[in-house]
Amino acid sequence: MLGRAQALSNARQMTKALVACRILRLATTIQRVPPPRNSSRELTDCITSSQTDFFPQSASLKSSADLPVHYDRQPAKSSFHLMQAEASSNDKFQTYDGVPISLGSPTIAAILAFVFPGAGHAYQGRTLKALLYSVCILGLFFSGLWIGQGKVVYSSWTKEDFRWQYALQAAVGLPAAPAAVQAYWIKHYNQPLASGWMAKPNSLQTLSDWHYQSSAGFDLGTLYTMIAGILNLLVVFDAYSGPLPPPKQNSKKNKKTPAAGEPASKTED
Repeated sequence: MLGRAQALSNARQMTKALVACRILRLATTIQRVPPPRNSSRELTDCITSSQTDFFPQSASLKSSADLPVHYDRQPAKSSFHLMQAEASSNDKFQTYDGVPISLGSPTIAAILAFVFPGAGHAYQGRTLKALLYSVCILGLFFSGLWIGQGKVVYSSWTKEDFRWQYALQAAVGLPAAPAAVQAYWIKHYNQPLASGWMAKPNSLQTLSDWHYQSSAGFDLGTLYTMIAGILNLLVVFDAYSGPLPPPKQNSKKNKKTPAAGEPASKTED
């Protein structure tokens, strides 16, 4: 009876010791800090001594110095370090101010930004800038179109009506594309497509009537749509080149001229 009680007591102690050793190993692994010099040996001795108390036949087990202990002494790499490592081996990543940013293909980003304002930045994952550029440029473009009563964006390259403003309006991308489609359709079929949205005037008298009906709104709407196209060209350049790096401080400005008789000292930034 006493032997059975002693065996149960030893079993409980063995269980407690194994749980304590497991918790110690788990905590050391989670913290990812190099263990003390003898910590791995202490862990093995802890398990060995617990086994020896309950199983006397295990006393012939090898010493802790001969036992293989597997422990990852390298600290865990954070997601930031993993991105830096990937940036060094991937051309799609660029580092700005120490932060790796995935910009994808600059050519694809520029093409998408030209086709639709903000699409290039959305492709690069720069969502906030994509939303900002899209709202501002499209808002400016359609505001000018509304002020000009929908007649300020059209493509015409005749001597009587050389619409050079459309070259800048077309930089907005798809929103100004119907004017080019209408110009092609009128040239080949001598009539506007559908309702004539963004079609050129059929005569100089019609153009004069447009100016008269909208008064200064025609010129103002033309200006708004042109500015929207110019802004989108800047957005295309930003999508292609990526964020600008922070300016470097000029170390020459921080250097002080030593007074007479004083040794020259180097001033670090």
